[in-house]
Amino acid sequence: MANIEKTEAHDEGEKKGAHIKDRLKDMKENIAENIKSKTEDIKSKMHLGEKAKSSWIKALYILFFIIATYIAAFVTFFVIIFQFIGELIFKKPNEHLQNFGETLGLYFCSVVRFITSSSDEMPFPFKPWPKSTEKHKH
Repeated sequence: MANIEKTEAHDEGEKKGAHIKDRLKDMKENIAENIKSKTEDIKSKMHLGEKAKSSWIKALYILFFIIATYIAAFVTFFVIIFQFIGELIFKKPNEHLQNFGETLGLYFCSVVRFITSSSDEMPFPFKPWPKSTEKHKH
């Protein structure tokens, strides 16, 4: 009889031990899931922070290129004036001013494409000045 009681107590102890092992296993899995979830949350928040930071940097570049566009428009005004005066005097357009006017147009195009996010390529001065595609002859 004492043997039976020992066996029952032993079985009961094994059951409790198995139950404790299962509970520990469940707790371990829950902790692992929580850590994974928290890590993903932190990573997503860091990514949002990087995105916000890059958005502010892009905003500064946009401001810079808006100012550059105003300067280029001012230069364009003088190109127009000099070209008009040259045509009055020499009866033909100046080829150098035509080529420069074309490159100014290409520059305006590249700036507008960048500041409207149509392109990720930053224009001059972050890449070379645009080249004229045609030779103007009259």
